[in-house]
Amino acid sequence: MVKSKHPLYNTWKSMKHRCNNPKHLSYKNYGALGIRVVEEWQESFEQFVLDMGPKPSSAHSLDRRENTGDYTAENCRWATNVEQSYNKRTTLHITFKGKTQNTLEWAEELGLSVSVVTTRWRVWGDLLKAPPRKVKQAKLLTYRGEQKSTKEWAKILGLGVATVSSRYKTTGSLDKPLTPAAIFLQRLGITKSALYLRRVDGWSDEQLLKFYGQEWTPAQKREMVQEFSTNPERQ
Repeated sequence: MVKSKHPLYNTWKSMKHRCNNPKHLSYKNYGALGIRVVEEWQESFEQFVLDMGPKPSSAHSLDRRENTGDYTAENCRWATNVEQSYNKRTTLHITFKGKTQNTLEWAEELGLSVSVVTTRWRVWGDLLKAPPRKVKQAKLLTYRGEQKSTKEWAKILGLGVATVSSRYKTTGSLDKPLTPAAIFLQRLGITKSALYLRRVDGWSDEQLLKFYGQEWTPAQKREMVQEFSTNPERQ
């Protein structure tokens, strides 16, 4: 076969141009950085083919294992674009148990993802030690001097988890929220029976509600008037 027709000829030719020709677009990343082609390959295309062998597939191209090293039989391989993307100057190389590889190579060897390999190394300095799982701690609610989780309080009080959570978030307590009327009675410091007697004595709605000020909505006022109009002894 004519040398120029060989499937590896352009690969060999481009390799030499990158390292030897200052006018080549990639010379600044190769020859200008001191990267050279080993003499045997520089002089002999046949030796290059003999050392490298055929490409495994059309997706493979010439790659240097150590990207600051020269083009030599020991430092070159056929690699895919993905493999080469993990073999840049900025790629993290890890030396573990006397062996140095990039994150992709360690991931393939250990059966892990690249992100897991990177995290283990940066956090632990170890590729075999997995970080402990974070156990989410249940939020404890303090009620009547005791601390328990939302689920525990729900079970004890016979309430739904959502109800317990809502009460605690709204009032900071698990007691049943007071109605506007109950709040009003607390403010007056009297019982519902006493207030009912006032109602019997002829207190009007306006007289009862004048204590409320503007903080009560019309709906709340109607609720209180209705409750105050009911004889507690008949309930």
